[in-house]
Amino acid sequence: MDKLKLGLEILNTLNEYSFEAYIVGGAVRDYIRQSSIEDVDLTTNAMPEDIKKIFSDVTREGENYLSSRIHYKGYTFEITTFRTDLSYIDHRHPQSIPVKTLEEDLSRRDFTMNALAMNKDKEIVDLYHGVEDINRKVIRAIGDPIVRFNEDALRVLRALDFASRFNFQLDDEILNSFAYDYVSFLKEEYVVSMIEKITSNPYPIGLEYIAKYHVLRGFPFYQVVCEEAYQTKYTKHIFALFFCKHNFLPTNLKISNQEIKLAKDMAYLVRNDFSDIALYYGNLCCLDEAIELYNILKGKKLLIADIQNRIQDLPIHTCKDIHFDWNQIQAKERGKITKLLEQLIIDKKVENKNEVLKKYLEIEE
Repeated sequence: MDKLKLGLEILNTLNEYSFEAYIVGGAVRDYIRQSSIEDVDLTTNAMPEDIKKIFSDVTREGENYLSSRIHYKGYTFEITTFRTDLSYIDHRHPQSIPVKTLEEDLSRRDFTMNALAMNKDKEIVDLYHGVEDINRKVIRAIGDPIVRFNEDALRVLRALDFASRFNFQLDDEILNSFAYDYVSFLKEEYVVSMIEKITSNPYPIGLEYIAKYHVLRGFPFYQVVCEEAYQTKYTKHIFALFFCKHNFLPTNLKISNQEIKLAKDMAYLVRNDFSDIALYYGNLCCLDEAIELYNILKGKKLLIADIQNRIQDLPIHTCKDIHFDWNQIQAKERGKITKLLEQLIIDKKVENKNEVLKKYLEIEE
């Protein structure tokens, strides 16, 4: 069932209990944009204890945030009591108190396009010309962006995320506010998470803003990573891109071990130009991605089929393919000898025959 329709049902239920209630934020924005709606959040003057009395399946989300999650007809909805933020801790987390009106609640939100509300009859409350901004494809802060970004530094990266998700422009006041370095207030984990969102979006404008305004200057490594992604127009595996260009990644990055391994595996193939040795030792699970990145960096048109044919034509594919009597070698020497023979055979410097290999190693009867 349409989740927006279910959200309207919840509004109607709250209204029947004499509470004000509205769908707010992204769901209303996407309704105006006529795009798909995934999450439907609601706000109301009902307190969490009131919501718990009205709905049977409710999870309290915490006293400070005045939020509840209700499970309704197979879907989860977040319902938040009208609130305002008195202050922000560490430029990120608000200290909130309940308020009586929707107007007070909407005034605390980040951007005009996210400060829209919808009642049960789908009538839109638009106090900050958010609909106009959506139609103009412009992202504009509510009030002074310097104040809003200083309150919650993550809003800077959210603006870039929205820009690259919808192909919206940031308004001049937001761009001018980038003279201040808000992002340095954030933990690295937040920055990495938002970079992943920005680079997975369909439009490059978020990266363009990062490159042009040095938005991540408080995190120089990530600033360079984003600049190079923007310059090459490659955003799929940005840490692999960096590794391919510079042959290292800084230690202690807040990225997953899986991401680091992928970057190293792709770089091994790319930096060795898919040599026979690289194809033998490399992780071929990332072959497609590595070829795509190689073609971008080198300006080539390497074909996956050609590389696959070369892989099939390798003289050996594992050390088990080596035709050699290992009983001739002491156990402690086998690892070193295996590596040597693998490379010799792959490079076609010796034939893969026991007698030839034995002679090469000068093993006597």
